[in-house]
Amino acid sequence: MKAVEARALLALGRLPDARGRFAELFHAGTNAEARADGRLGLALCAANGNLQAAALEELQALAGGESPGWGAAVAAFGWAGALDSGKAPGLASADEHARAAYQKALTSDALPAELERICQARLEALTEKIVLSPARRHALGAPKAVFHAVEPGQSLYQIARQHGVSIGQLCRLNQLDRNGFLRVGQTLKVLPGEARLVVDRWRLTATLFCDGAYLRRWPVGIGPGEATPSGRFTIRTKLVNPDWYYGGKKDPLRQSRKRARHALAGLRPRGGRRKGRGHRRPRHDDPRKRPRAGEQGLRAHAQRFGGRALRLAAARRDGGHQLSGAEGAP
Repeated sequence: MKAVEARALLALGRLPDARGRFAELFHAGTNAEARADGRLGLALCAANGNLQAAALEELQALAGGESPGWGAAVAAFGWAGALDSGKAPGLASADEHARAAYQKALTSDALPAELERICQARLEALTEKIVLSPARRHALGAPKAVFHAVEPGQSLYQIARQHGVSIGQLCRLNQLDRNGFLRVGQTLKVLPGEARLVVDRWRLTATLFCDGAYLRRWPVGIGPGEATPSGRFTIRTKLVNPDWYYGGKKDPLRQSRKRARHALAGLRPRGGRRKGRGHRRPRHDDPRKRPRAGEQGLRAHAQRFGGRALRLAAARRDGGHQLSGAEGAP
C-alpha cells in the first residue's frame, strides 16, 4: 500500500509527500522490489517527476538488477530511452543494449499502460532493425543466427528442412518471394532457435520469443466465458505444411501423419479389412504342410467334377505329371 500511495502522490505532483513515502520504502523495505521502488521514486522526485531528467546512474543500476516490480521496470524503460536517444555516450552497440532494456521493461508486465505502448513500439522497431535484419550477424540478447550459402540445385524447401525452420521464416528474414529464384552463393539468414508463444489471458496478448529473445506481440481476443470468439477473420499469413510438435519436440509433418495412420490402424479389427463374415486362408508355419501352388484349385475342381480331379491332385502331389487314360477313367 505504501508503494501505491507514494506513486499516487508522485502522479499528483505532491513531491514532498511522495519523497517521504519513497524514503520509507527505500530504507525500511522488506524485499528487493520495495527497495527498488523507493530508490526510483527518490530519483524521480529529485528530477521533479520527469523520467528523462532522472540520474542515468540510478537508472542504469536499477535496470541491471534482478528485482521485479514497478521500480525496476520503469528504470529499465528510462535507461533504454537514454541509450536509444544517444544520451549515454561511450557505450558500444547502444541500440543492442537499448533493445535488451526495452525487452526487460516490457516483459516484466509492471509498466504503466502509457509507458507500455511506447516501450512495445520502440522494442519492435529495434527488433526489426537488429534481430530480423538479414545483414545483422550478431547482436546482444538476440537469438543465435546461422548463415547459409546457397549451393547449386538447392531450393527454399531443402534449406528450410536442413535447418529445421519454415519457408515463411526464410522469406521473412531474407525478404524473399516464396515463388522467386535463389542465386548460387547467396547468403540466407536463419534463426533455428526454439520458438515460444506466451499467451497472457489477463492482458489479452500473445508474445513470440525465439531463444528467449522478444520478436513480436499481438492482441488476442477471448470471448465471454473465455470461449473462442465467433465472426469473420482475415488470415494474413498462412504456413504451408507447418511443423508439428510431439512430446515437446519438433516432429516433421510426415512422421506425425505416419503416427496418426498407425494409431488408426490399431483401431481396425484383427486381420485387416474383410468383407462379410468369412475367414482368411490359414497360414502354415511348416513349409511341408503348406499347400502347393495350384493344388487348392484342383481340390475345388474335385468337389465339382468327381474323382478324376481328385486323383489328378494326388498324382501331382506324389510327383507324377501325367496319367494314362485307363488310370484317369472314373
